[in-house]
Amino acid sequence: MAHPSKKVTIVHGARLPVSDHFPDYFREKAVKSLEEHGVDIILNEKIDVESAGKNGVVKLSSGKALPADLVVRPPL
Repeated sequence: MAHPSKKVTIVHGARLPVSDHFPDYFREKAVKSLEEHGVDIILNEKIDVESAGKNGVVKLSSGKALPADLVVRPPL
């Protein structure tokens, strides 16, 4: 499990995480390894930057909302 008392979710806007300079088999293995450690991976979604983490919620481009105690975003 990623953290005993927290659910960890990674939201990534592309088909696979990590730079596409890496081969797909490597990127797919990264997803599988994270999932085996209890991390949820949501691909082909983007977070609404304006609402990220406000009121403990992250809104996704699909309209779905996820509860969030902490949001870590890449640099803009």
